[in-house]
Amino acid sequence: VGAFVESERWYRAAPPPSSRWSFVPARSAKPDMLESIITYRGRTFDLSLTRVHAAVARAGDGFILSVHNPGFTGQWDDEHGLCVLLLEWLLGEDDVERWVRRVDCLVHDVQDSIPAAELPARVAELAQASPEPHWLLMQGTLGSGDPILVRVLRPLRWIDHPRFDLHTALRIPFDADEQGLPRAAASDDLGGLEDSLVRALGMRGMLVATETSKGARTFHFYSDAEDQNGRDALDAAARERRSVTARHSLDPGWRKVQDFA
Repeated sequence: VGAFVESERWYRAAPPPSSRWSFVPARSAKPDMLESIITYRGRTFDLSLTRVHAAVARAGDGFILSVHNPGFTGQWDDEHGLCVLLLEWLLGEDDVERWVRRVDCLVHDVQDSIPAAELPARVAELAQASPEPHWLLMQGTLGSGDPILVRVLRPLRWIDHPRFDLHTALRIPFDADEQGLPRAAASDDLGGLEDSLVRALGMRGMLVATETSKGARTFHFYSDAEDQNGRDALDAAARERRSVTARHSLDPGWRKVQDFA
């Protein structure tokens, strides 16, 4: 993940492309490679014989892929690396990260597999059917028995915002009812504060989730770690309210919020 972020920064800092060279942040799709016979780590593979079983993940936001080629033996550590490389040639490095949840290598083909060349069309269909970014409200119960409310942006994908690698958890106590949830006035205050934080951060970052329980709401923001102004905007909000705390940590893969994905 860190390599994606670093390459994105190199790409943004690179000079304009010329007739001699250009810089790209990720490996582009080269589907014609799947018509080749290649030698990979000393072994020969006819890539045209590759087949893929594509199962939509439970959340409906990606695929679990099982890749078969007659050259696979199941006894070679580099077979998984070749599977990933094949998918990057088919889809491009970014779309592998965006749409592939898991990759398995198969020695034997399975029912309902498709020629590998058909996989990009399957991915395009899923992408077209995917909803626009939206907020999802979830509720549950903590181990202590206290209720928790989570509001999360869907889809929750760092690859769509590769520069935003700094996680900021802004924790704000509020006037709570007997369940630890905000009373009406506190709820209005939190909503107004959220709006002001989002405006202050602007294009430098984004709010991706909030969690509310036990008398406090935590806002989860992501911004560019190399842009001090984004961090400063959130720190300023914390200074304005004595009880507010802000914790920053590098998190290029958005692992801090993966429980909400």
